[in-house]
Amino acid sequence: MPVGIGLIASMTMTGSAHIRNTGPDNGFPDPNGSILRGRRRRLRWWAATLTLAVLLTGQWISTAHAVAGPLLAATGTTVAASPDDADNPYAAVVVALVGPHPATAVAPLPASFVTAQGYVPQVVGGYPVDPDGDCSSPVPLPQHFTPLCRTHDFGYDLLRAAQRDGAPLGAWARIALDRMLIDRMYASCRTPACTTAALGARIGLAWNTWRQYGGPPARGETLPALVYTSVERALVDPDEHEARQR
Repeated sequence: MPVGIGLIASMTMTGSAHIRNTGPDNGFPDPNGSILRGRRRRLRWWAATLTLAVLLTGQWISTAHAVAGPLLAATGTTVAASPDDADNPYAAVVVALVGPHPATAVAPLPASFVTAQGYVPQVVGGYPVDPDGDCSSPVPLPQHFTPLCRTHDFGYDLLRAAQRDGAPLGAWARIALDRMLIDRMYASCRTPACTTAALGARIGLAWNTWRQYGGPPARGETLPALVYTSVERALVDPDEHEARQR
């Protein structure tokens, strides 16, 4: 092949290859492709978030009945302590508090409770109360719920005191205290608005007790802590959690 023709052919082939391997002349990415990829990522993120929210909400609501007990359950029923807590002095106090004669719960109260919590429970309307207690709720609740919440706060302080003494009570105690409060709330209601507020409190209590494995309640949790413990509870088996605590 003559040199001139070969050189032209070589230049033509090299140029064609170069043209095939280069991108668009303007050098800009395909805007439609980038937008679509961004939309797909956002859709996947929202789908994952929605799925998690649905799972947590379903778990939260489905445990409300199991934790808070049946609606309008008979008050004054006898609750037995777990055999594991038979020798725990705080178990007797909880059993008396949720039983038919709650005022008798003050008599067996260990002296360590007053020392640790800094108050002696007062008896109001036949129920011992934390005089500084209140209804911890993100939404307003009926005012007449306040003394009921104060008795519940006293009950939760019993759980904290037992833990502080190195002998935390089993989940039965917290569940019994929650049922006592919800039963009293429903029994006090005379309007649909009050009943709705009691239902909201019931679900909230169920969620808190569920995510904390029925253990002693924590104080002053931040929003990230609430989210983390909820996700952990949804993913970690209770037996595995108990094994970690040992």
